[in-house]
Amino acid sequence: MMMKRALMTVAVVGALAATGAPANAADDVRIATLPGTGWQVTSTAPVGMAWTSVGFDASSWSEPTVLTGLEALLGGTPTIAPLVVGAPAARPMWSNGAAVDGTGGPDHIYMRNEFSLAGFSIGQALNTLAKIQVDDDFVFYVNGHEILANKDNGFAGIIYETSFGSYLHAGETNVFAIEAVDGGWSNPGDRSYQDVIFDALISSGPITSTVPEPASTVLVIAGLSSLVALRRRLGER
Repeated sequence: MMMKRALMTVAVVGALAATGAPANAADDVRIATLPGTGWQVTSTAPVGMAWTSVGFDASSWSEPTVLTGLEALLGGTPTIAPLVVGAPAARPMWSNGAAVDGTGGPDHIYMRNEFSLAGFSIGQALNTLAKIQVDDDFVFYVNGHEILANKDNGFAGIIYETSFGSYLHAGETNVFAIEAVDGGWSNPGDRSYQDVIFDALISSGPITSTVPEPASTVLVIAGLSSLVALRRRLGER
């Protein structure tokens, strides 16, 4: 883990979403890294890219490990504020085999979550917003389409923000998929800590964001005193 998440500077590239969690309508769908919400993970590389699409047989995959120890190290402060007011914050996850403090797990994992948008009409236009933080690099897919990639070789404290509505199928089953590595994308390896934190909101109403689609924006987050303390204790690798 590169302890870049301890930086106190906030930098913005491109259009930045407005601050504050958006209000949710009755038909909103939120998909976040929370236990028991349909996420599946494996550290065995799938053959081809079918795993990023609906209908893939992931019966041999398992539920990710919630990194409760890492949450404790970070002082209990959520890395990503919930996109729905009053909802539980997305939690750090990794593959089975990782310790709860986010260490010792496999260097390369694959996560997916199939979900229904049956509450919307087929063909209905949808507004979307997703926030992703991965230690360290990742690619995010929606229904087999690559939406966002971070291959900067280890800047773990960046929260990426993107919209993806044109890649959804309203009224049908959809899938999110995330390929994540510890260390650099071109050379995965153990850098002490690993995690994936993800929060997405899908709505027929407005979502408080100015993110253009399909372009993505980058919000470099830090500003958390607990993370500064963690960096001082652990240092950078």
